[in-house]
Amino acid sequence: MTDHVTRLYVLAASILALFLGWIGIAAQPWATSKPAAQVQPPALTSLERRLNRDAALLAQVGAARRNAPQTVRIVTLPPLTTTRTS
Repeated sequence: MTDHVTRLYVLAASILALFLGWIGIAAQPWATSKPAAQVQPPALTSLERRLNRDAALLAQVGAARRNAPQTVRIVTLPPLTTTRTS
């Protein structure tokens, strides 16, 4: 294969074949069309209950913080001193 044009055509055809194969595999033609029924294990429901309790607790804490009076603290800082050496 000393002909450069033929070599370029073979390179272009192999790149095209690579991408067509990639598209074919990414399309997953072997996948089933209807999903399987999902059964939730008992551990998942207990986790869900715990997360709901935590969310309710966070809502209560947030409501308590919104209803708390805002306090303003005045802090006195020492004066900033700069020295210039020239």
